[in-house]
Amino acid sequence: MRGKLIVMEGVDGTGKRTQSAALVAYLEEQGYKTSHYSYPDYKSPNGMRIYAYLHGRLEMSIDRLFNEYLEDMLKDKAKIEEDLEGGKIVVVDRYFMSTIAYQSAQGFGYERAKRMEDEAMLPRPDMIIYFEMPLYVSVARKEKQRAEEMSGKDRFEGDEKIQRGAGFYYNKMMEEGYPTKNWVPIQSEGDVKEVHKKVAAAVEKMLKKRESEMIA
Repeated sequence: MRGKLIVMEGVDGTGKRTQSAALVAYLEEQGYKTSHYSYPDYKSPNGMRIYAYLHGRLEMSIDRLFNEYLEDMLKDKAKIEEDLEGGKIVVVDRYFMSTIAYQSAQGFGYERAKRMEDEAMLPRPDMIIYFEMPLYVSVARKEKQRAEEMSGKDRFEGDEKIQRGAGFYYNKMMEEGYPTKNWVPIQSEGDVKEVHKKVAAAVEKMLKKRESEMIA
């Protein structure tokens, strides 16, 4: 049975990293085989250049930046496909929808961004969990996280205009049903455990539907 690709999306500070890790742990407790990816992958050459750009150590054009993000995901394309063919539930913290949202918010053409992602033929998500919360809450959360980790803001985190623009393009993709109609918006402002319960319930519903279809 082919696995499922579940993607966590949302603007910075909405809890994607926490919730993706919690979902992987939950699925493994339920007996599912999983794999977990996160983008940008700051251990990869592309990811290191993206990190340098985001923290003001490197300058690059918007076209080059878009391609750095795309190439960072393309390096894992075959592995993700192999995981899915092997029946794994693949959980991804940010995927190409994030690249489209954030780069479009900076002025990269939205339709062009979608076309380039389509041409790359990355594995398509079966479900996109989209975390929503008021921008002032997500900004405050990110500020607290950075203080605890003693790390500086990156260019995107520190720019509310970009965060607002990314939210606009996320919603545009959700309305269009791109690249799947299965977007699941979840309010993530509340208690982390309660948010996790909502995520787990949505994922279980999809997996049970898959299993019932296989039996039928």
